Amino acid sequence: MMTPMGGDAVAISWRTNVPTFAPCRLSASPIFRAAQPFRGAGFESEPKTNGGRLAWQPLKHSSKVIADLNGRFCPITSPVGSGIVPASFEFDLSPHPAVLIFSAECPRQIAADPLIGGFLAQLSVERAPTAERNHFRHLVAA
Repeated sequence: MMTPMGGDAVAISWRTNVPTFAPCRLSASPIFRAAQPFRGAGFESEPKTNGGRLAWQPLKHSSKVIADLNGRFCPITSPVGSGIVPASFEFDLSPHPAVLIFSAECPRQIAADPLIGGFLAQLSVERAPTAERNHFRHLVAA
């Protein structure tokens, strides 16, 4: 899990440490809370001309919340106390990373956060088991 210092995004990744023989599925249902009531609609796929991404505008004049993932989108909208679950996301877990990134659409064009890019790059590096053991040995020694 990684959150940039500005707090306008969160990147989460899951994976298994070893190959699984039976299917392993993870479902993530984020709960959003705010002082004012949310609009009823949940995440929707935007047109391909806008990247085909999943977006949700929780309040009338708020920035959009963007969801990028390499899993499946399950449209649901349900209230939870003072919050709302606008969608659920499913992932088939394996040694390859499952990734879910939430970010806010900024009203002005700014460069993408390099920390999210670094997080994704680190996930994509295929590590050999001996390299992981050496990495953990250095952590234990610290």
